[in-house]
Order: sequence, then C-alpha cells, then structure tokens
Amino acid sequence: MQLSIQGHLQQRKRLNPEIFPYLNRNYLMDFYHSDEPKLWNGYLLIAIDGSKAEVPNSKENRETFGNSGNQHSKTGQARALVSGMYDILNHFYLDIEIEHISVSENELAKRNLKHLRGMEIRRPVLAVFDRGYPSLEFIDFLETEGIHYLMRLSSNDYKAERKQMQSADDKVILKHSSARLQKIRKKHPERYEHMKKKGKTTVRISRSTLPSGNELALVTDLPDTIAAEELAGL
Repeated sequence: MQLSIQGHLQQRKRLNPEIFPYLNRNYLMDFYHSDEPKLWNGYLLIAIDGSKAEVPNSKENRETFGNSGNQHSKTGQARALVSGMYDILNHFYLDIEIEHISVSENELAKRNLKHLRGMEIRRPVLAVFDRGYPSLEFIDFLETEGIHYLMRLSSNDYKAERKQMQSADDKVILKHSSARLQKIRKKHPERYEHMKKKGKTTVRISRSTLPSGNELALVTDLPDTIAAEELAGL
C-alpha cells in the first residue's frame, strides 16, 4: 500500500495516546512483580526532580501551561513544569507529569509517587530529592504514604534545629510551631489538622563536608544501621 506522508500523519492522529502509558504500566508491573529488580539495601531506589521545559509556543499551550514573558515579548515563550520519577538502578522512568508552570515541584512529586500505588510495588521504596523539596508538609506526606526519603537540605532549612545537633549525624525534632502550621494551613488545609494534632516530626539529619569544602546536609527517615557515609554517597 502506498501512503503519503500527509496520509500517515492523518492516520496517526486517530491513535489514542492513552495506549502508551497503558502498555508501559503493564510492562513495568510485570517487571516489578518479578525477582529481577535491583535494590539498594533492600529498597527500590527512585529519584524525583522537576524542570521547566519549553513547549510549542501556540496560544493553546500558553493557556494550558503558562508562559514566561520578558521585556522583548508580550506573549512570552510557552513553558511547562515537568516532573520525572526515575528508577536509578533499573533505568526505568516510572512516571512523568506535565503541568502548568505555576504548580509547585512538590505537588507534581506527590502525583509521581501516587502513581506507584497503581503499580502495586510490594518492596519498600526510597525516594531521593535535591534541595527545594524538604518542606515539613512534604515530609509528612511521604511518611503518611509509607515512602522512605533522602533529601538534600539548603543552608536555610531547619537552621535552628541543626544548631542544636549533638553530632554530625543525629535525630532531630521538627516542631509543628504556629508559624509553620499557618503556612501549611494556607497551602494545604487538608493536612493542617493532622499535623496540628501530631505536634512534631522526628527526622535524621546527617552533615558532612564535600570535596569543595561546602557542607552537605541531608534529611532522611532511614535507620542508623545505614551509615552516614552511605547516605552521602547515595
């Protein structure tokens, strides 16, 4: 059969794009329900990060995803926020979310992680995040979902609590103070009452020095049986 390029493109538009995540999900479920997946200390090791990406600069895309304008353009370039969840040891993307540029990375990360429910992965999951993610509300979300975490802290994260640490690797109590709860109440009213009743969150903070001389500070819920050197390496 002879088919023109235009005819091919017209036929391709008839294909339901939902078939691709459907096939991908079923393939991954077969894989993760087998004995094949590589683990780190018994954990399925995943990394989540977000990035802003340019999309075709159409009116529809600017309305759907937003744009970042500047002094040279009234309409600006259409950009979307993308968040990917990647299995580090088995080299699979488990989920990718694309949203309006104004949505926070934490909220897309929650969608990434909720995607794991549908895959029914039975092994414990350890999620790794860079700076920008370790809000108290997000940590509470991870604990509620039963997701273990390792996050890099910025220099301004939990400064008061870090000053009170007795050692470079110590358990730290993050109090749900009124100031912190008020911020959570504004952005996440559904979690406010739960965290108010809970009162505090206990985490492990590990500090070490990078080759550059800068401090590496990590927050996690992993037990002391995993050494601080392993955390830094991870």
